[in-house]
Amino acid sequence: MPSNPVRNLPPFIIISLVMLSCAHETRQEILQRKMTDKNLLDLIEELRSDNLDNRIRAANRLGLMSDAALSAIPALEDTMLDPLPEVRVAASRAYWRLSGSLLQTLPVLHDALEFDRTGSLETLREIGLPAVAPIIRALDDPEADIRRSAAMTLGWMTDLAENAIPKLKTVATSDPDPDVKSAESDALIAIRLDKATVSK
Repeated sequence: MPSNPVRNLPPFIIISLVMLSCAHETRQEILQRKMTDKNLLDLIEELRSDNLDNRIRAANRLGLMSDAALSAIPALEDTMLDPLPEVRVAASRAYWRLSGSLLQTLPVLHDALEFDRTGSLETLREIGLPAVAPIIRALDDPEADIRRSAAMTLGWMTDLAENAIPKLKTVATSDPDPDVKSAESDALIAIRLDKATVSK
């Protein structure tokens, strides 16, 4: 049986080889980190691009970078004020993925529903049940427009808003504003209809 050539090397050479190997790995790690840092800085800069697609693409990529992009959170928060709803939705999705905070995310998604319903609903569905509870609470808001908007949002969320059915049943008969009542009734129908479709 042939002997292992490494075992035949003097100990100091083996130690040197191990040290060189570790140093090589360290250089690789440093290079990788520098590349990541550069990509991160480039993406943050792209959030301020004049091009709509570039801003959306930058936000989407930042949202996929996990902990490596935590330093981009302030820039994403600024981008959530972008004049275009598609950009606001992409930025809010990335902001939520990185920060886990719904406090700033939900109002942006809620306001953007009218203009970018698909993107907003996709993000709300990704957030899941934590996104539903604040909207249900908004059904008790003193402002009729907010109650109506909350009901419409729950209706658009369909099966995801199943937990809202008991509350919607109550307010749909007790709300003093007829427009809000109508929105709440429509939401109930949409949620129940989607629930029945899914269960088939």
